[in-house]
Amino acid sequence: MMYSPAVANDHLLRAAHYFGPRIGTSHASDPVNYYVALCNLVANYLFCGNFKEAYETATNCERFANDAREKEGIQFPRRDILANNLTLSRYRFGRSSAEQCASAMHSIERNDAFADASLLDSNWAGFSVLSGKAEECLDTLWYWNDRLLDESDFDPYYTYFIGNNLTSALIAIGEISKARDIFNSLEPLLESIRIPLKAILIPRHRALSRRLQSQIISIDAWDRPVSSSEDASITPHWQHYAHGILLSDLQLWSED
Repeated sequence: MMYSPAVANDHLLRAAHYFGPRIGTSHASDPVNYYVALCNLVANYLFCGNFKEAYETATNCERFANDAREKEGIQFPRRDILANNLTLSRYRFGRSSAEQCASAMHSIERNDAFADASLLDSNWAGFSVLSGKAEECLDTLWYWNDRLLDESDFDPYYTYFIGNNLTSALIAIGEISKARDIFNSLEPLLESIRIPLKAILIPRHRALSRRLQSQIISIDAWDRPVSSSEDASITPHWQHYAHGILLSDLQLWSED
């Protein structure tokens, strides 16, 4: 993220207006860039905890992309990003259960050429843990954890999110000591994660580390959002990332 969430939101709204349909028409002036703007706007809304806006924008983007493909034959890039962000927004806005979202995430086509494949699997694992099926995702999480630690060209963001949800799955099956070891090993990665997310993850990590001091902790207690009583720097804008289980939004970049 190159800008603060508020500035990014303003830029994305202007881009969507510029590339989108003109008044009185349904045809976007630049369909692909309109699609990109909407996908990234959904991601930014999720980041800011604006779940209603995220859900409505994602739903509109999916409808637009499907119509444009059917009527004009337009092929949009990275449909996995739209599917991911739509699934997250449906969950956060209360339109889908964790079990429904796990199924939706599992059906998204992955491309290992993109590092985002690890985050798609991480999100699938997160929803699986939330729906009581942690055992089903452990092998996938261990695979990505070992691969990301072995390959130095991955952004620490990916390694942290996989390790965090591996921690969550281990908690869900009662492996608290192992979960604590994994979570503690993630702390050095935080300084390399970009602002503004670093400013959220550092106090979040401190608060969750304190929770993990208990020998017995339920997955519900782990996933409960970090509150201001646990860390004064946590604010309501961080609703999406303050949970114990991390669900990553995705964005389209120029290289996509």
